[in-house]
Amino acid sequence: MEMIEVDGLRIAYERAGAGPLLVLLHGYVGDGPTVWRPQLDGLCDEFTVVAWTHPGSVAHPIRRSRLA
Repeated sequence: MEMIEVDGLRIAYERAGAGPLLVLLHGYVGDGPTVWRPQLDGLCDEFTVVAWTHPGSVAHPIRRSRLA
């Protein structure tokens, strides 16, 4: 899993495939790469698929100081 820092927040994501970009968003529980594994594997032949773990999810908590 790759990491990127955006405005001081570290965001984990996984990218697979080549082609038009397709971004997969998950709900509050879990993380993108785990929740979307079947779709990542199935769509990466036709698309560049990105599944990211949004800050604040169970798998990627935000430090309390970032919320102030």
